Amino acid sequence: MPCPNCGGCGKPAPLTEPERRMLDLLAQNAFLPVARFLLRSPEDPELSFVMSAPVYLDRPEATQQELRTAGTALLQLQRRGFVTLDYGVPLTGFDYTAWERSALYRQFAQAAAAPGTEPQLEPGSAALTLQGQEALDEM
Repeated sequence: MPCPNCGGCGKPAPLTEPERRMLDLLAQNAFLPVARFLLRSPEDPELSFVMSAPVYLDRPEATQQELRTAGTALLQLQRRGFVTLDYGVPLTGFDYTAWERSALYRQFAQAAAAPGTEPQLEPGSAALTLQGQEALDEM
């Protein structure tokens, strides 16, 4: 992603503070738990709609704004090639049910409650790429 403050110098855009925090977390943990909030059709399990992704909750009482900030940072890091987001590979041993009990997920489930849909949390993971490690080394 080119720097938005120049006329095409070719240098990458500087990292935002939330992006730096996420990279720091990945430097300390190798993998982070992420999820996406889905609406699924009970009649057709293959039919689902992503309502929020990626979701990273560092604590059960996280706010909607914190959820959006972390999600945006993870998406930007993925676009830059610094992290991978994989919803097919949840972290072994991580208790995603705690996220299902979080106030934010309960709010989502209540707001999404409609005939013919089921709210669902789909677990996954975030990992640092080689390019992300190089970005960390330059920080």
